[in-house]
Amino acid sequence: MDYILQQLSHLDLGQILVMGAMLWVMYTRILSKMDKVEERLGTKIKEVDDKLSTQIQKVDDKLSAQIQKLESRLSVEVDKVENKIQKVEDKLGAQIQKLDEKVMDIDRKVCHMDGALSKCCVLSSDAQLKKAE
Repeated sequence: MDYILQQLSHLDLGQILVMGAMLWVMYTRILSKMDKVEERLGTKIKEVDDKLSTQIQKVDDKLSAQIQKLESRLSVEVDKVENKIQKVEDKLGAQIQKLDEKVMDIDRKVCHMDGALSKCCVLSSDAQLKKAE
């Protein structure tokens, strides 16, 4: 540090002014170059951000469309399965009704064989009570 101060003391005022002017010119050129670089980077960052946003939007739209398509297909399949289940339930209900009628017929036949209104006629008497209600 002392060496620098010693060298500066040997300079006269004109040399110091020239050095100051040179430093000022270099500073302003560097500053203007930095501003230009910053501006270009800002522009490129904005372009990349716009492209990225566009691509993200496209992917989001595609995914939304695929999800909607899958949901509609799933809904159709669920409806088909529900219809099949309903048909099976209807068939089982009809078969249960037929079996119930057969059981009642058999119960009535057994009651007629054993005699009217005996204790074995529990099923037919219960069914008659329900119908009466």
